[in-house]
Amino acid sequence: MKKIILSFFILVGMVSACRKSDNAKLPDLQAVPQPQLTRDASADMSISAQTPDAFNGKINVGLYFPDDIKPAKMDLVVIKNDNKANVKVVKTDITTYPTLVAITGAQLKALFGNTVIVLGDKFDFGVNITTADGKVYPAFTTTGISVGSGITALPNARPTVRYEAMCKFTATDYGAIGVATNYVVVKDEWEDYAPGDVVPIKVIDATHISFEYPLPIQNHPVIVEINPTTNETKVVKQEVGTYNMATYGIFSVESVASADNYVAPCELTLSVKLKWTAAAGTYSNGAIIKLKKQ
Repeated sequence: MKKIILSFFILVGMVSACRKSDNAKLPDLQAVPQPQLTRDASADMSISAQTPDAFNGKINVGLYFPDDIKPAKMDLVVIKNDNKANVKVVKTDITTYPTLVAITGAQLKALFGNTVIVLGDKFDFGVNITTADGKVYPAFTTTGISVGSGITALPNARPTVRYEAMCKFTATDYGAIGVATNYVVVKDEWEDYAPGDVVPIKVIDATHISFEYPLPIQNHPVIVEINPTTNETKVVKQEVGTYNMATYGIFSVESVASADNYVAPCELTLSVKLKWTAAAGTYSNGAIIKLKKQ
């Protein structure tokens, strides 16, 4: 018991001997302006993998809290394919907010050693922030993280923006507007066509393409709508004709939810999954037709 009591008093003495000055001082907190970057909708929102050099984008460089403390300057920088060890400078000494900065495909290509931009390449833009006292806070770092989760969790906060090289749908790549262009059948689960058959399609406008099934009576083209942002295809319910009026009545088709509803612009293919119905009933709950430019 004496040993326990003695140990207790030694411990109390050690604790009471600690001084305020023995504690290391915490560094002062630094107020750092929060950048806000957005892609300007008046310019390209992604990079076409088919024609990357034609890319023309615009980035608005601003502040999330425009009335808060201002930086001494910001420098717009970019990395490619998540390589934070290879940061390139796009524009230096930005001091007015917001500032609109133009970006071109040729510029991105030159920044990264004239390497050709290919499908799937990703370019992330951020800003190096220089505060009033001269400290620099980089957009990208190989040690730790540059932006905490608390920043990105703020409503609509965008400290970085990304442009990605993707297969962008351009209607005229599929054919001249209003002119028949030959496509080869890859698959037709309705079995009116065999693989290898040639089917003419027509580009109607920037988001619609049509083709026909070989129905002999009251034939109407199937009009396919393309979402150029997602590359998804859609067919609203429409009449396409019939093989025998007395037996079937007029057939109608409409797309059904499926991963097979798409265009693949890099391969110049079109796919849609169609439900076939007529007065006599439903003949298919989903038959894929896939066409590829000849």
